[in-house]
Amino acid sequence: TDDDPERRCEWNKPITQALKLIKHNATRWNSKARMLARFCRLYPYVRSALLQPGASSDGAFPALQEILSTFPTEEEIVAVKLVLPALYEVLLATDYLQADKEPTLGQVLPWLGRLRLRLASSDTDPAMVREVKAALWADIERRFQANTERATVAVNGSEISCCSPLLRCRPQSSSGGRTLTCSYTPELSSVSSAKSRGSVHRHRAVSPLVDSRS
Repeated sequence: TDDDPERRCEWNKPITQALKLIKHNATRWNSKARMLARFCRLYPYVRSALLQPGASSDGAFPALQEILSTFPTEEEIVAVKLVLPALYEVLLATDYLQADKEPTLGQVLPWLGRLRLRLASSDTDPAMVREVKAALWADIERRFQANTERATVAVNGSEISCCSPLLRCRPQSSSGGRTLTCSYTPELSSVSSAKSRGSVHRHRAVSPLVDSRS
């Protein structure tokens, strides 16, 4: 597909205009991935500028030796480029799902499935690539698991997801705070069974559907 990181390869694109290095910004999603991709793309030029004759004498790089002592080698840049496709999978997903001019809720599960597939390690992956993929997927899985736990309530002794069609919840205010009034339909195999509602249970709000502090 056109958004496949292997085809986009931002870090290998030819340079046709002036480009600047990108700094990591902790408040912007994926800025570290963009920073690494841009640095890999400009690496030959940055290295050439640092190694040119007189670079340290003209005051442009006063701490040149210190910079060169930690400057990545070509082998390390190759290793980073192998990791970038995995990072760009997450970048593509977040860029697409954060769109504000079109609905994206229906794309969450397809993108989650894509990430599960693309972040799965293969026997041909180098060790560092396997570690990065595992770390990325573990973080994604942890976040979804936390949301699943928050969106689960106990009904008739069983845990039911707030997203389940078996559960109909609406917030209500009371003297004790905000609660969820949940109507549980045990069977939805037919229209007639769907019309018969089970008993109503009240639960203290424990999911992101209701802010218990308000």
